Amino acid sequence: MSGRRAATLLVAAAVSALLIACTGAPPQIVSVEVSLEYVDDLDLNRRYEQLTLFALVRDEDGFGDISEFYLIHDEAELYWRFDAQSWTHRRVAGENWVGFSGLSMAGWDELPRGQYRTVVIDRAGEHDERSVLIDAPRLSSVHDQLPQIDLDERSITVPEAGGSLLVVSDDEDSGETSVTPERTLAGGRYPLDGLAHSDSAGRSYLYVPLGSYYGSLTGPIRR
Repeated sequence: MSGRRAATLLVAAAVSALLIACTGAPPQIVSVEVSLEYVDDLDLNRRYEQLTLFALVRDEDGFGDISEFYLIHDEAELYWRFDAQSWTHRRVAGENWVGFSGLSMAGWDELPRGQYRTVVIDRAGEHDERSVLIDAPRLSSVHDQLPQIDLDERSITVPEAGGSLLVVSDDEDSGETSVTPERTLAGGRYPLDGLAHSDSAGRSYLYVPLGSYYGSLTGPIRR
């Protein structure tokens, strides 16, 4: 069975299972925003790729009518399913965004390139989909563009184009994670201890943009 046929049957089965619910207006995917990051994880001492994707969704029956969200790569015969228990929901300027952060492949493999489909399904089984293209260079081809870490010297060399130092914090009450830009770094060599966040609740990361929707993320940087 082809990858596209398998994924199509999967969505069709999900739609059929939901037909017992309301029969109002169909959901709509208005737009999709995607970010691919080449992660240099200093805790794991490993480099890998991760994907963050959010879709602006609308449903005249209300956001609560949306029940499932899929990311599908037909050629690779892969799919990821999300629901209210597993997706991240963001309310921005009165609009609802659903998606996920930090999706990586098993075994730390590179993410498949090419066309993906995002699919949203409501409780009545109505659905909408929108395609998104992931064509960023593979991690294996951008090693010389990434920040260079010298753990013996406790230093990091930022590429000539520069980057941004980010602070990631977790809110224990809400469970939300916030990302705050701290400062911009010019290209050059920096001591790691000087970049580490002073608050134990925050973790420092270096982000270096490499393209319109992809870049490198190094951290957490600790003392």
